Amino acid sequence: MRLAPIGAPLGATVCGGAMAALALFTLSLPGSLAYPLAYAQVLIALTALLFFVAAAISWREARAAVTVEPAQVPSGGGGAVMLGTIMLCVLYAAAWTVAGYFLATFCYVVLQLLLLGERRWWLILALACGAVLLVYVVFHRLLLLPFPGGMLFGDD
Repeated sequence: MRLAPIGAPLGATVCGGAMAALALFTLSLPGSLAYPLAYAQVLIALTALLFFVAAAISWREARAAVTVEPAQVPSGGGGAVMLGTIMLCVLYAAAWTVAGYFLATFCYVVLQLLLLGERRWWLILALACGAVLLVYVVFHRLLLLPFPGGMLFGDD
């Protein structure tokens, strides 16, 4: 991804402004509403960090001016992967009511990794189990948030 020299600092500045506005807005909110907005602030800050990292990489590449042979450029899959990802997201959201959130999430992560070209089964299963376990422990057990159980397992 190439950004214009002004694009990355401008993006980081916009993110910083959005984060400051969100911070001022959340100061007067009650506790339960402040958590999602604080989470949004963290995501905006991480997005700003990505802009700075992109700028640093772009400037480093411009200084190095290294030529890359076409055989070394990885293929991203193009439109087929993007369309597959969109369809997979729609099916994932629809599967919550049938299979439940956790089973649907496991299947989504497995299928998304396969779609993106990962073929090592041990890694696919480890990432899928890890993602489901992390969401289950943090959000379901610690924060006591309800998740759809689906028709197969009953609603929680």
